[in-house]
Amino acid sequence: MVKIKAGESELDWLADSLRLVGRLTPRELQVFLYLGYGCDNRSISQNLQISERTVKRHITSIMEKLVVQSRLQAGLVSFVISQAPACEWNQSSSPFDSSP
Repeated sequence: MVKIKAGESELDWLADSLRLVGRLTPRELQVFLYLGYGCDNRSISQNLQISERTVKRHITSIMEKLVVQSRLQAGLVSFVISQAPACEWNQSSSPFDSSP
């Protein structure tokens, strides 16, 4: 469960995580995108031709880098990114920023 501090909205964690996606390595980014599609570890490992143990390590690293508390939260961040047009999204902003 995400703890919300006074004055924060329920989606602040998502906006913060979107800004941190640039920290992911290329391989972590591949795993991250599969999370957004709801893939399990076995499917990810088969698609990327790596072991399930390696997938688990990547997911742990992804969660730490994005400062999320669950695989579901990481998947939600990935899903949001996959839905944003590439020309409108960059690592320094997020779709939840109020400023242009």
